[in-house]
Amino acid sequence: MNDLLINISTIPFLLILFFIFKKMGIIKKEWAKPLSFIGFNLGLSLLIFLSFLQAPIAKNTLLNPFIGFLFASLLFLIGFIFIKFFKIPKDHKPIFISSLVTREGGGVGYPFFIVIFGVLNLTQIALFDLGMAIFAFTILTFYFYRSTTGTKKELGGQIIKILKIPILPAMVIGLILNLLGLRMSGDGIIEGSIMRLIQTLSAVAIPLILMSIVLNFEINIKAIKKALPFSVGSIAISVVLASILFFVWRFIPLNPLAKGALLVMALLPPSLYVSALAENLNLSDDKKNYATQLFSVTVFISIIILLILSPFIPKIITLW
Repeated sequence: MNDLLINISTIPFLLILFFIFKKMGIIKKEWAKPLSFIGFNLGLSLLIFLSFLQAPIAKNTLLNPFIGFLFASLLFLIGFIFIKFFKIPKDHKPIFISSLVTREGGGVGYPFFIVIFGVLNLTQIALFDLGMAIFAFTILTFYFYRSTTGTKKELGGQIIKILKIPILPAMVIGLILNLLGLRMSGDGIIEGSIMRLIQTLSAVAIPLILMSIVLNFEINIKAIKKALPFSVGSIAISVVLASILFFVWRFIPLNPLAKGALLVMALLPPSLYVSALAENLNLSDDKKNYATQLFSVTVFISIIILLILSPFIPKIITLW
């Protein structure tokens, strides 16, 4: 338990350190995009690929992408109910729904999951993330473009850009190699050297991603007042939905690690992907600010909840 608490504490320490650097001007907001690009496309892609190469995947784990896609689909439908219930302004509807559906797995979820369950088990949350990413990059992207531009003109080009994101082929190729039994033990000079190279390059993932998240933070009283209901509500909805999925899947039991992955996913904030869509479409400053506020406040609340629950998650999942 002490080792777990020590490891978990490194995440908020890094966030606080990067926040201090941001306030001092040592790191600048315009760095967020390149740092995020390197962290996700190089570091995180290699980290996921490495996890697939090292550990065998249980057969029932192959349900994870399907459950992740279903999880995102249900959140998508719930989002449409809530925009009517809470009378969300028309201009904010696509951002509200998109923020509810997406989960910042790579930025917040993966670090916590690695600390709790180890890097060799990263495939569990990566497979859930794959299902949710497929939904976000297809159905959600189509909805977002149609709702904000009313045209499909830019959609094809955007989807092509998405398919070129290295993290997707890293997941798919890594999964295929794993299922074919082409895993690496690190034995031998060549194999060991390749493993060490991948480990060294993947080590940049978490620090760079956490730094890019801090650089995208915009926390103030106004933002908290505006985004707090969404932040608390989205986390509560996700946790309830995850609990229901556990009950439904009791007849096809998920292993404890898969349950832990889904629980961590349920506690995560919106993805930076929503802000990226808003930037790519050159939406109004009001819409961009709304997306940033939802992300920033929910990241803050999610990290607090994950810090509190992380030591107990292994025990919680055995009760479900």
